[in-house]
Amino acid sequence: MIVQGHADESMKYIEKYVNVISISESFVNTDNYIVNAIINSKFAVAATEGIRTNCSCIKSFDGIDDIDMLHILSNTLDNAITASEKITDESERFINLDISKTMDIYRIVVRNAINESVLKRNPSLKTTKLNAHKHGWGIKIIREIAEKYQGRCEFYESDKVFTCLITLKSTLL
Repeated sequence: MIVQGHADESMKYIEKYVNVISISESFVNTDNYIVNAIINSKFAVAATEGIRTNCSCIKSFDGIDDIDMLHILSNTLDNAITASEKITDESERFINLDISKTMDIYRIVVRNAINESVLKRNPSLKTTKLNAHKHGWGIKIIREIAEKYQGRCEFYESDKVFTCLITLKSTLL
């Protein structure tokens, strides 16, 4: 939303999820309330859908804009939830989130179960939602943010697990 010039809408989105966190379970507790709000709200949604979640996360996100983290986490976790919901056997549903930092490089990895190869069926990862003109911006936004931070965004699959790997270089020297 910020990338597209919608700062007010982005702040309302953040405030909405901060309020959700006050009444839902806490899955992560970093020094960044936006990261906490997004991860905790998305994992709460996943739990209601019978999706197991796991998160390993650093505490601080210095040199990365809060709104960029909001976009990365909300888009990747929404996609992981949508894919996991398609798995009929709830015992196979999972989402793993790993956020780490080495030197000045952040590494964000989201893994989720899939029924079938997404990349074979849809290699460009175009939205499959109805009203495609209103959807399908998430991957583009993630890639733009990765580029902004001299990083990358990659997608791959193995053994019915879809992985999104994002690297970002901190803007702090």
